[in-house]
Amino acid sequence: MLDVEPEIAVTYTNYFQNEQDVHKTYIDMYAKIREVYFQYQLQPHHKMGLVYDQCNEYYSYANELKSLSVEAFKKVAGTSWILHYNVIFQSNLILDNLYRVQDLPKDRENFYKGHCYFAKGLMYYEIARRWGNAPITRDAKSIDPLGRSDAKVVLDTALSNALRAFDLLKNYDEAVDYNGQKLKKYYAHKGAAAALLANIYAWKGGLFNDSDAYEEAEKYCTLIIENKVGIYKMVDTPEEVCSVVMDRMSSESVFELLNSSIDFGFTTGRFSPGINFHIGANYGYGGYPLNPFGSLSNNQYENLYLIKNDRVKKIWGDEDLRRAAYFWKFDEMAEADNEVTGGYAYPYFWRKPLLDAAWVPAEMINVDGNKIFWRLAEIYLLKAEALIMQGTISQGVKAMNIVRNRACNQGTVKDMFTSQGDASYTYQEGSVMMIPEDISANNALKELMYERLRELAAEDDCGWLDVARFPDIAMKDLEDICRYRDPLQFYAPYGDPARGEYLWHLFNDEKVYRVLMPIPFTELSFFPEMKQNPGY
Repeated sequence: MLDVEPEIAVTYTNYFQNEQDVHKTYIDMYAKIREVYFQYQLQPHHKMGLVYDQCNEYYSYANELKSLSVEAFKKVAGTSWILHYNVIFQSNLILDNLYRVQDLPKDRENFYKGHCYFAKGLMYYEIARRWGNAPITRDAKSIDPLGRSDAKVVLDTALSNALRAFDLLKNYDEAVDYNGQKLKKYYAHKGAAAALLANIYAWKGGLFNDSDAYEEAEKYCTLIIENKVGIYKMVDTPEEVCSVVMDRMSSESVFELLNSSIDFGFTTGRFSPGINFHIGANYGYGGYPLNPFGSLSNNQYENLYLIKNDRVKKIWGDEDLRRAAYFWKFDEMAEADNEVTGGYAYPYFWRKPLLDAAWVPAEMINVDGNKIFWRLAEIYLLKAEALIMQGTISQGVKAMNIVRNRACNQGTVKDMFTSQGDASYTYQEGSVMMIPEDISANNALKELMYERLRELAAEDDCGWLDVARFPDIAMKDLEDICRYRDPLQFYAPYGDPARGEYLWHLFNDEKVYRVLMPIPFTELSFFPEMKQNPGY
């Protein structure tokens, strides 16, 4: 009997013949990961996670997104989990077929396995945070209808994959790719896996009040901070955060995603929602000063998001060096003519514009820089959270103060604190002096939420997810500092701040849908036995 392999048809058996075949599939897997995060800027949760006062978005359902309406979820591609499962499928495809590759050395096999487990861990982590209960796929071949596993099972699946990745991956400066080149930080490595594990454990700890999970989160943060899984170092100033870190491949970066011109959506996709502070609704005319073809007066009409000078002052005080770094000529422009500025600040988180030369004059269509997925300052803040939640408040405050210290104007001497209720300390608005180490756990968490906002204001959707984990901390004393702490205050008839309806009420059964996203409606049509999240 002849065993004839088809010469034209591409099958699993005739494709995975050598490492080059695996490498191509691995490269495609990372392209699919980037596609996931191109879509995240569309998610309604991003609208709630950014601090802004005016939205000039050009599509008709912007207000629906801001109010997290059911109809908005039906319209936005970023609310579907299909892209996440595309990555999981691609990862399983490699894992299921590595054994077919002839003469693949064990270290190269482990290289690809490590990256696949990292990708699966990252996707299940994101799925658990956004949808809660979700399907767990078995392999790349199964087509059986899937039910939804409990959110804890989804998180544990993320965890098991991330642990495998951590065991298999090398430090970024030790690993080499298929071509023998040293690996860049926009591919998975041991430090990235440690950061993923720290985040999964912290999310699990916050969601299920699990102190053991927080102990593990602290452990993996410490590995990164102590350079046990690669060499990482915070840059010296907030100005360098914008000019160096937010570009690409800095010492502070732990993991990035490549901003690649070969990807679909490269020109219009937004890796981070804060990029929309720099982009005009009609591309060519907003985004000053990052956009060299914009103008001072156009921002108030063109920028997708706008933030008032008064709000900037409340969040970043006079002595906070981040204010001068994150907002262009802030003190000068805050005193400029309102007819020109509209009373809005000029965000300057990114420093390199991506211009489209096909237009005359060229249009700014995006920022030029990688997505900084995790950086060392954020790891310090995550460690602070883990320590505070374990009850070691003073150690958590010390970790937080490392980030604050970079933002301090060391010449200031005024006290930071005024009375905040259950601890004997005071807070002076506008100061960034160190936090006392003897404050209560509740106040330490409040200060942590403030600090994450100040440090990470334009990055990812940490604002919304912070509140999702700590709804009881998102109370009235944060309302004026941080707009997203009470999204209901702007969208009648859902809430009236005068009646004291704050974000934690969203966790009541009838409003939980504002925390989790709906199961994609296309999935429900294919698998009617799959139950929708409450409220949708």
